[in-house]
Amino acid sequence: MASVASPAGAAADTAAAGERGRWSSRAAFLLTAMGAAIGLGNIWRFPYLSYSYGGGAFFIPYLGALFLIGIPLLTTELALGQVYQGGHAVAFGMLSKRFIGLGYGSAWACFIVAAYYNVLLAYACLYFVASFQNPLPWAATAKTAQLCKTAGASAASCAALGTECMWADGECSQALIGKANAYLYETVLEQSDVSGGIGWLVPHIAVAALVVWVICYLSLFKGASLLGYVASTSVVLPFVLLGALIITGLSLPGMEMGVHQYIGRWDLSILSSRPQIWSDATAQIFFSVGAVWGYITAYASYNKKGQNVAQDALIVSLSDSACAILAGLAAFSICGHLAYEAGIPLDELPTESRGLAFVSYPIGLAQIPGWGAQLFNVFFFAVLICLGVASSFSFVECPATVLLDTSWFGRVPRWLMVGILSVVGYGLSLVYSTDIGYHLIDASDWYVANVLALSLGLLESVAVGWAARIDVQEGHIGKKAPWVLMCGFVGSIAVATIVQCILLAILPGVTVLIGVCIWLGLLAVSMVASYLLIETKEMMGWKLKLWWLYLGNIETLRKELNHVVAPGKSRWRITPLWSLLIKFFCPLVTCVLVGVSCSENLNSYKGFPSGVQAMGMAMAFSGLALFFAAAIFPDRFGAKSLLKQHKQMHIEPSPPSLPPPVCKSPLALPTEPEPQSVADASLSSTEEQSGERSSLNSVSSPGSEGGNAQRPKASLEKSSAW
Repeated sequence: MASVASPAGAAADTAAAGERGRWSSRAAFLLTAMGAAIGLGNIWRFPYLSYSYGGGAFFIPYLGALFLIGIPLLTTELALGQVYQGGHAVAFGMLSKRFIGLGYGSAWACFIVAAYYNVLLAYACLYFVASFQNPLPWAATAKTAQLCKTAGASAASCAALGTECMWADGECSQALIGKANAYLYETVLEQSDVSGGIGWLVPHIAVAALVVWVICYLSLFKGASLLGYVASTSVVLPFVLLGALIITGLSLPGMEMGVHQYIGRWDLSILSSRPQIWSDATAQIFFSVGAVWGYITAYASYNKKGQNVAQDALIVSLSDSACAILAGLAAFSICGHLAYEAGIPLDELPTESRGLAFVSYPIGLAQIPGWGAQLFNVFFFAVLICLGVASSFSFVECPATVLLDTSWFGRVPRWLMVGILSVVGYGLSLVYSTDIGYHLIDASDWYVANVLALSLGLLESVAVGWAARIDVQEGHIGKKAPWVLMCGFVGSIAVATIVQCILLAILPGVTVLIGVCIWLGLLAVSMVASYLLIETKEMMGWKLKLWWLYLGNIETLRKELNHVVAPGKSRWRITPLWSLLIKFFCPLVTCVLVGVSCSENLNSYKGFPSGVQAMGMAMAFSGLALFFAAAIFPDRFGAKSLLKQHKQMHIEPSPPSLPPPVCKSPLALPTEPEPQSVADASLSSTEEQSGERSSLNSVSSPGSEGGNAQRPKASLEKSSAW
């Protein structure tokens, strides 16, 4: 589709000219962003999580995480990528070079997800080919039904016929789900006991994975050709597909059992009895909306700087979440039918939750009479492959963009970089293409999503909410107070979470109370100490002191971003609620959720052997190690040259600085005249030499959205620690 330009291809085409590629339209960006997030994350991952937690109750943490964590973080990444015109590493590195590690950590996470994600797509390819068979290999047949009916005179004789027959209500009948499970685990996966370690490479999975990686490479190498097509279908096809699945599922007998479980039964006790539901829901939100992975930042960097960020964040997040919820409705209606046929309650359905998409959907579509069964199965897996490949593009695009932005690989041709990543990624995919590969995917997916992704969300919110623009706070209330409050807030959460995890096995009844008391105690001490350490050179009331102490840095950043992404009065602005959520709510909740995940399942997830656990943990903690290594040694990771080169290519010259306004009230400050030209970002001369903090030059007064005063040059000097 020629009208949709790939940012990847556009970037390569315009790099020589020193210009940045652009999407051909806003719709092209929205379609690609939505298609990247929909993929298997919503059609495969959301239904099995919802099924695992009994249906309706999962909506509470899921929707809470969507509005309180997912949308604020998505807004952050869209705004930073759009304003700084760079990928994840550049966008956060421009706030401070020590945040460049967020780009490397996210790139690593994306690369690992791409490795096992493409194996899941290989399963879909195998199912797609098998869908042309008549009868479908996972569907019920008249021959098997007759065999079960005549040969299974008793429960024992019925069981002797294998998984394709089941004994229920005093008779032996064909087991729909048994046959589908057998096809998945025995024919497709060739699954063996995980305790025996890796036994053999499954050849048909390895070949299918190779096909997926070749498609991924050709699409990224060609740029707009295939990505534009996928983007044009990424919104329409999922809803057409899900509509067909829902209509099919709701027409099957017994579907009301599944629908009731999904939206009519709310077992709220599970929210406290299984606290892992909160971590899983938040991790799923990151998959659903695309936050923390870095590809949304990269896509936003190819937007025009004045595009409506707040509106885009809502469109992408709500559409992707709607797709996930509809996928859950389709899955549960079909599962209700399967439970009805088996004569058992839905929660006793004999299917492993992660295989739900490859069991319930195909069975449901196989119930369509005549040639419709083959047609709809072919259509389903074709769309699943298209959407999955669209997501796979994004997961490979992120590390490619991060590496090509560095001085190390800046001269490497794009086709070669994508080729290297594809070859290495396929090599890792071969590990997941073995007889225990599905167990390895299970473990890697949990550790990457529930440990690495949640940790990246925590670090991202701390970086933006507490450390960004801390130099502005230092200019008004001194250096000590902001740092004491930041260390007290973040440190108290971390200490309380660690203590709670340690005491969980010893004092399970009062662990939460102890953790809350530790957090509140340390926080209270830091709040009092930080206020007493405020140093001002001007008369400032206690209200204004508190405003600068608690909100000065994040509100400064918000107004700077609004000045660029929401010019004029007609655009949706990033609101102060974003500041409160990013600074106070997101760090608190994500830190607690990381603690919950680690205390519940670290090194014990599903009872997998130590080798499988070690592989999952290695995938997660390697990403965190990259972040901390880059934070400690940013110049070793090319921060200085990367930011300097990006500044020369994409940042406008700085306008003359204006004097700071005289602050009289935290709510109503005098408005300075707006300069004739406003730079989106710049580096001071000091920063060019040291590679330290870079920032936007345009600073608006707190409490004034329209008027934007320029930050004095002193505020661009590096702070004591950053």
